[in-house]
Order: sequence, then structure tokens, then C-alpha cells
Amino acid sequence: MQYDLFEGIMAGLREEMRTVRSGEALESLALHAGRLEGRLGHHYLYSFRRAEGPVRHPVGGRLRVYAGTGDWEEHPAITHCSKTRSIELLLEKEIGSHVPEADLRWQDDTILRALRDRLLDQRQQVEDRARALFGGGTVTPPGVGGGTRVPAIAGLNPVQAQAVQLARTTPRCVIWGPPGTGKTVTAAALVRELVSDGRCVLMTAPTNRAVDVLLMRSVEELGWSREALETSVFRIGDADPGIVPAPLRDVLVLHRLLDVRRAELDLEIAQVGAEIHELRSARRVSPGRSDLDRIEEAIREAERWAATLEHRRHNLDAHVLADARIFATTAHRAAMGQVPKPIDHLVLDEASMAPLPVALLAAVGIPRVTLIGDRRQLAPVVRSSAPAARRFWGSSPLDPEKALPAAGTLPTVMLNVQYRMRMGDLVSRLSYDGRLVTSPEIAAASAPEWTTSLLRSPLQYLHFREGDPKGPTPAGRPRENLALATAVAGLVRRILAQADETRPEIMVLSPYRSHVRAIQKALGREGLGGSAAVSTVHRAQGREADLVILSLPERHGEALGPFLRAHNLEDDGGRLLTVALSRARHNLIVAGDLTWIRQMTPRAGVVRRFLELLAELGSRLEQVTPAGEPRPGTSGPPRSGTSDRAHLAQSPEEVPGDSLTPNREST
Repeated sequence: MQYDLFEGIMAGLREEMRTVRSGEALESLALHAGRLEGRLGHHYLYSFRRAEGPVRHPVGGRLRVYAGTGDWEEHPAITHCSKTRSIELLLEKEIGSHVPEADLRWQDDTILRALRDRLLDQRQQVEDRARALFGGGTVTPPGVGGGTRVPAIAGLNPVQAQAVQLARTTPRCVIWGPPGTGKTVTAAALVRELVSDGRCVLMTAPTNRAVDVLLMRSVEELGWSREALETSVFRIGDADPGIVPAPLRDVLVLHRLLDVRRAELDLEIAQVGAEIHELRSARRVSPGRSDLDRIEEAIREAERWAATLEHRRHNLDAHVLADARIFATTAHRAAMGQVPKPIDHLVLDEASMAPLPVALLAAVGIPRVTLIGDRRQLAPVVRSSAPAARRFWGSSPLDPEKALPAAGTLPTVMLNVQYRMRMGDLVSRLSYDGRLVTSPEIAAASAPEWTTSLLRSPLQYLHFREGDPKGPTPAGRPRENLALATAVAGLVRRILAQADETRPEIMVLSPYRSHVRAIQKALGREGLGGSAAVSTVHRAQGREADLVILSLPERHGEALGPFLRAHNLEDDGGRLLTVALSRARHNLIVAGDLTWIRQMTPRAGVVRRFLELLAELGSRLEQVTPAGEPRPGTSGPPRSGTSDRAHLAQSPEEVPGDSLTPNREST
């Protein structure tokens, strides 16, 4: 079916909501003692006390309020701040200054419904923004490229400085940041330069973690005092305590700052009220006319001040945000209109993970937009398999052509020097056509102290063929390999045992949650529960470690999962592969039945290319038993007459990948 942009967005949203609702039960939260705290942007901010019971933190829902006529009124609500004993909600309309009783009901589609309402309200603006950003044709940036001299910027390499200059001089552009190229450093420098240009900046990203990483880096770049941060930089929504330290959370997080200011005003209002009460008592016992006139004047003055304080409390956000220069929040909060002040420049980080409709909503009313990210890393998460949902919500502003075939090309600068990976040549040749260059500092760096005889080179692969299944794994069955999980745990134990005092930071990755759980249990049996971070590849985006082990659980005789069936770099599997390989700073080990995987991958697919590069650039790790111990006779270099390349690149009968049934387990 053919759709225009807005019809396609709404059709995809309906399919996504239907998928989410099919697996979620309605939940509710009883609330009482509701109070209007004031305005926050276009919304009304209400605080409620929670009823006794389990503490849950909904993202929003439908607030049911007793109307006094035997009926309940329902109002869409979005959570502004959720605490153990209270919750703050943002409503689109005022429901009174006090709400004695209410009931918040929600499903997991609360944010989707809020986005639906916002899209319907902003339809024309969304369509106009799409035309302005991607209307067609290639945009030529003014003053950048060709023979134009780009000013140097402290702390940035020439390409990073060029990217910042492009964003400052172009109303819409892309900074393409492959892994390890200093994307966050560049984004923070851009924010600093935009603020120095006198612009009000919105920093946003699809995840809270990405928002907070960019926020903290920007705070460092600005170098402002606590007092300046308190009046100029605001985080909308709660910050990650592991990234933003507690003293800064009290200054930067808007709802925390509003709580402090509100408490200060409440105390001052109470003190003025007590003063008025005392003056009125004194008036009743006043002995003379002159004293009475003086007391009356003092009462009127105190009442005027009390009214001023009440007005200030009701419009607290306007007073607090009067000098705001920077806002930081997630793309979804920005899309739902939670930014309480006009913005001059939107900086969208990790843009490949932001659904296109969310990015368009976030950009409504903002004249300048800079997209920062890498279209060859993670794409937006879409639960529905319906074509409309995959096309319109599975596309991002970095690949708008999925939803808009005639989309134009935005001015783009690629950050091409990476500062993270010793094995950067693998990622460069596989995912970036060899355009990604390793910095001289990384290229010349010596091996870390914890390097042992086991870790002979930065890139290694481990053939493991144990626990063959009796037949192909049925679709929907958990994809795990218990024997490989045990071997990986044993390998971690051996690495740590040889590392002595200086130990590497280890991350173990797998595409599948079930295999991740199997590895976690195996590490626990070894007594190594906290020795390595174990994660799906999806959750590893934005993280890195000294040593990464990529564990591929597909066994001989088993159909490959979607991760390994990718045909190109921008398939979901190709993106995940790029993310997985680029998490390692010093050492990368790929473990699995690699010969079988190579036999079953599509002939011209990205995974086949990856295995060929692995054979060319890497070295074979000694084979191990399921307990992670070396097999007799497999230590050291390959036997005479063989090579690592031949061992991995041997090609049994080719089997077309298209004929395989993919495992349906979510990665």
C-alpha cells in the first residue's frame, strides 16, 4: 500500500500500538492530595501523593479524576518525575488547583498515545518540517569545504573543527560519527560554540544515557560556575546517577531545581502568612490611631508581598528559565512538547536510533538542526513487523529515504580519525570502506600491562564446536549454546588468572538474550559474577571495554539467527555487527563455530566479508574444552601446511542464506 508521509506515520503508529497492547495488561496507581504546582511550557504541572503499595514508575497514562457528578473525567498525562512517595504529572489542561483523589491508568503504549495526540495536533508543522529538512535535492553548505579555511578549535582535530563550523553556518546538516571518532567531544564543542553565538540550544538523544553523557561533556567544555549552571543549563527528566553526580543533579535537573525553589517559596509564603497573622492580632489590641494606621499599612504591604510570592510560585518555571541557554532531554520528551522555551538550535545525538516521526516532532519550531550519529550503527527499535511500522518508524533522520524516497542529501562531514580501537582496521574495512583512520597515538600505543601469552594479538578468533543439536532449532525457541557459554566463562577465568594485579575491563557480548543469560550463569558458577559485563549487542551501544568477547551461539546443524543473515551494512544484523566489533579498545575475541557460520551465511553478505577479514587480520586462539581449558595439541601456531586464513576461509558447499528460517527471538 502507498502512503503519503503523514498517513504512513499514523498507519505505522497504529500497528505499533496494536502490537504493544496485545501483550500488556492495564495497570493503575491510586493518587491523592493533588496540587497544581504551576505551568511548565505548554503543560500544567501537578504533584500527587502515592497511595500505599508497591512502588511503580509509569511513564504516564490516563489520569481519572472524580468530576463530582458521579462520573470520572480522563485526561492524558505524562510523568514529569516519579518518586517513592509522590509523582509529578504534566497535563494538557488545568483541572483545578487541588485534586483530592485521582487514579492513573496506563499500558506500555502511553508514550505512543502521547505521540499520536501530538502528531494529530502538529500535523501541518510536521509536514512542513519534513519538507524543510528532506524536501529533495542536495544542499550546498555555505562557507565550508572547497578552499575555505576552517578556524582551528582547541581540543579538536581539523575534521572535527570542520564539522563544528558546518553546523554553525548551515541550518541543517549531518555530522557522521563512526565509533571512536570523538563524536561526543565534537558535539560538546559544537554546543559551546553555539552558546557563544548567543543561541538557545536543545541537546537531545533517544536514550537517557546518551543525553547525560553529552550533557556532562558539555558542562566540562563550558567550564561554568555552579551559579551559572543553575540559571542556564537544564536537564528535563531524571538524570542517570551513574553519569551525573548528585551535586550536579540538584543543579541541572529541572524538576529537582523546581522542587528546591518551590520549597523555598513555600517557606517564605508561610513566614509572611505568620507575620500577617501577628499584625492582625496586634491590630486588635492597638492603643492608638497612629499605631493602628502603621499596622494597617504593614498588613497591606505583607499581603502584597504574599500575593507576589504566590504569583511567582505559580509561574515558577518562567522565573527559573528566564536565562536558560541549554536544555537537555530525550528525543521522545522533546517530541511531546516538554521543552518549556523557544529553541534556536537542535542537536540530535545518536540520530540513527531516533524514529523519523519523533525527530520531526522534536524539530518543530526550531530553525536550525544538526543530526549527529552513524547510520551504520543501531536503528530505531520497532516491535511491530507490519510494513508501515517498519518503514516509517524503523527509519531515522539519517536514512529518511526509507520513508521519503525523494529525500534530499544533507551537508555531511564524516569524522574519519578513530581514537579507540587497536583493531580499527577491521571495522574500517568492513563498515566504512577503509575511510576510517586510526590515530597515530593508538597505532603507536604499546600493548597494555595485562596482555598475556594467551592474548597474542589484538584480534583473535576461537573455533568452538561442541554440543551439536540433533536437528535445526525451531523458530521461537531460545537461541543459546550452554557449552559455548561455559567455554567463554572458562576463557574469562584464564585471562584474569594470567593478568595478575592489573586486570582488563572485560565485556562479553551476544546477539541473543537467552545466550547472554547462559553466559551470566556460567560466570556465576565460576565465581566470576562481577568480573565481566555481559550484555546483548543492543545494550552495548555507547559502551566500551579493554577486551570484548563476541560469543556467537549458532551450532553445527542449526539455522543462523537474523544477526548473522545480514546482507548489507544497513540491515539490522549489519548494524549490530558494527556495534559489537567497535566496543573493544585493545583486544577482540570472536568465539563460535565459525566454519559452520561461514558455510551458512549469504555468499555476498556482510557476515561473509567479516569472516574473511577476521581470517586475514586476526590470529587463531588455541581451541578450548567446554570448561575453557586448552585442548591438547592446539596451542601455538597452526600446523605446517595450514594457515589461519585457510582454517577459517575453507568453503564447504555453499548454502543460500535466503532458504533458511530465521529464529524469531528478539535481539
